[in-house]
Amino acid sequence: MSKETIKALKAERSYVKGSVTRFASYLNKLSDDTDLVEVQSRYDNYKALLEQYHEIQLKITKLDETEVDEQEITEFEDSYYALVKKAKHVLASKDVTEFEDSYYALVKKAKHVLASKDVPSIKPVKPETEGSEVILRDFYVDDLLTGADTLADAITGADTLADAMKIRQEVVATLSCGKMELRKWASNEPSLLIDLSNSSNSHVVLSADKGEDINMLDLLWNSKSDILQYSTVSEHTRNFTKRNILCQISKIFDPLDLIAPLTIRAKILMQEIWQLKLNWDESLPLHIR
Repeated sequence: MSKETIKALKAERSYVKGSVTRFASYLNKLSDDTDLVEVQSRYDNYKALLEQYHEIQLKITKLDETEVDEQEITEFEDSYYALVKKAKHVLASKDVTEFEDSYYALVKKAKHVLASKDVPSIKPVKPETEGSEVILRDFYVDDLLTGADTLADAITGADTLADAMKIRQEVVATLSCGKMELRKWASNEPSLLIDLSNSSNSHVVLSADKGEDINMLDLLWNSKSDILQYSTVSEHTRNFTKRNILCQISKIFDPLDLIAPLTIRAKILMQEIWQLKLNWDESLPLHIR
């Protein structure tokens, strides 16, 4: 049974590795007139491959430790991150105008838009207002994430708090024209959330700032202290083994490499354990614990 399971897992792993190869081929064939929205969509799907690969690898490891090839894992991660860097460069090099044209070409072709009786009222967003620029620049899938260095510059360059409120209203009004309603708000500056629940958009569900942690782009954001946080579940045990250590490392998900100085230490620790050539469930020596 385990052999059949391992065979199936290897097939899944091969598919994931093939997806990396296909994405690399796609990036190599990009031209100047490539649809930016398509690139972003493919990149968003690509980012999930690393976690999928590690989950499959961990399942294989639990079934048969001899099936683990550390060199193969390293090569996969190197290829993965190289393509992440390349994709980010491609996306960053595109002009806002190119994004606007391609985005609304896609919107007009989308099934859910075509099925709407309000299609004639949907118009492309032009960068005529600061709110429109925020929409074009600061959306990540269906999350709007924007801000500034100081309160005086709150929300992309506003000179005063009143200007910031105006931009917020422009964002809501512009998206409402396309029947796209923003449903949740959070800010490290409570005054920017004033009147949201009592505005013309009274159906908006307001997430008031009470200092709670908000899950955002696979990170935790404490909106009150404006601090990004990571959350991992650590299993406290006295039985330190190679298997347990690998399981704990695999739970650390850092897509933006913000805690790379910490994760690299974990990887180095795993390499040291690997060099000891211990069995998966054999206790680690004291100097490693």
